[in-house]
Amino acid sequence: MRKLLLLILMVTLYLTIASMITAVNLSLRIVSYNMHGIMQGLAVVEDLIVYDNKPDVFLLQEHWLTPANLVKFDNYFPGYVSFGCSAISNCVQSDTLRGAPFWWCNHLN
Repeated sequence: MRKLLLLILMVTLYLTIASMITAVNLSLRIVSYNMHGIMQGLAVVEDLIVYDNKPDVFLLQEHWLTPANLVKFDNYFPGYVSFGCSAISNCVQSDTLRGAPFWWCNHLN
């Protein structure tokens, strides 16, 4: 249910921004990327920043960070404002993590 709500929010945000940009003839570069873990996807995001003319917004999925480690996005990408979520906050507090049956997302603007 959370994943569906987040998807609806992302689409609504995208459509709202797209309509605002169309109205004033500006361009907005949005990149969506499945990181498969922060350490695996980090190099790709860094390359996109350097070689793809620094996109305005990143929609990053599957970073696999716990809530306490979401600050790593601020450390790795200081030129962006980061906000995101981790679906494992309750599990981290109550049990040992096993496998990856959760979803994670983050946005850099």
